[in-house]
Amino acid sequence: MAKTPSVTKLVDFESLFRADNVRTDACTRLPDIVASLKLNGFKPNHPLVLSAKPDGRYLVLCGNRRTQGLEFLRDNEPENFKAALAPSGGKVPAVIHTGLTAEEEIVLRIDHGPSEDRVPLDEWSQFLAIKQLLRAYPGDSQAKIAEKLGIVNTKGKKRGEPNRSFVQGRVNLARLPEFVQEEYRKLCVIGADATPVRWTDVKGLYASYNKEFAHFPDGDGPEFRTAWDKVLHPAPEEPSTDDDSPKPESLSPDAAKARAQNSGSRLIKRVLLSATGQGGDWAVIDAQILKAETDSEILGMIAELLGVDEFANLVNRARDNRVAIEAAQAEANKASAPVVAESVG
Repeated sequence: MAKTPSVTKLVDFESLFRADNVRTDACTRLPDIVASLKLNGFKPNHPLVLSAKPDGRYLVLCGNRRTQGLEFLRDNEPENFKAALAPSGGKVPAVIHTGLTAEEEIVLRIDHGPSEDRVPLDEWSQFLAIKQLLRAYPGDSQAKIAEKLGIVNTKGKKRGEPNRSFVQGRVNLARLPEFVQEEYRKLCVIGADATPVRWTDVKGLYASYNKEFAHFPDGDGPEFRTAWDKVLHPAPEEPSTDDDSPKPESLSPDAAKARAQNSGSRLIKRVLLSATGQGGDWAVIDAQILKAETDSEILGMIAELLGVDEFANLVNRARDNRVAIEAAQAEANKASAPVVAESVG
């Protein structure tokens, strides 16, 4: 069919049909467009873009959201449907193309430039758009697909150039079995918590699948199944050996001495001084620590045997007895001290 210039005219809404819209439900935002049509009607200065077909029907290329919104009103709120098309006499204003190639139709249909009635494609919708182009024109390069969809690098030396690596990952996914694509749909539409798969897994999965494709085109080859199982059931992450936490500085003798002086524990004082070569015998300190640990275990067993209240009473009696002994010892020392005679001037 020879291509003819596009023309603008009013067409019967019932002659329109939609096909393979790449937008997800979230990306379509049907409630929003329905509310807009009910409030503002179908604006004549924003015509649909259609492709004329030999049977007299028109494929919607641009304006899928508004068409879907009108379909909802027609089927559910006929009065609002009539009101929305009142400015155009009950018909739809449209720019009509004749003789478009399938590729040209796809590019126009997946156009995602932002405007009042268009919203940017979300991540999954971008994948579906790439998948459509790949199936219609498998010979297209990643750069060409990126150009058609306006997918460009936004940073670095390649800023503004087609983002080939982004498209390549989606091209590889489009070639994988549908059950793999479904898992990635969860990742894009629901979120990372819905599936263990990540975009970084696609390269390895495709390598395994492509290697076995001639014998296992359905993705049931042993190598691919092993790779897929590892993606779905990743091994627990091993603790990182790169500890970025601050490392304690070596304890200098002066710092150890200062800490020892501020410590309330006699054992800690001795450990600090001995560890920095300032006195103390490690064998003696080790024996003291061992004794303290043994005493602690014994006290724990006594407390368990007596019960909390009785053990507390035992501790209080022992403490009172010790205070009395220390007081008596102090009095004895005072009495035995030599008396120093005062000199008489």
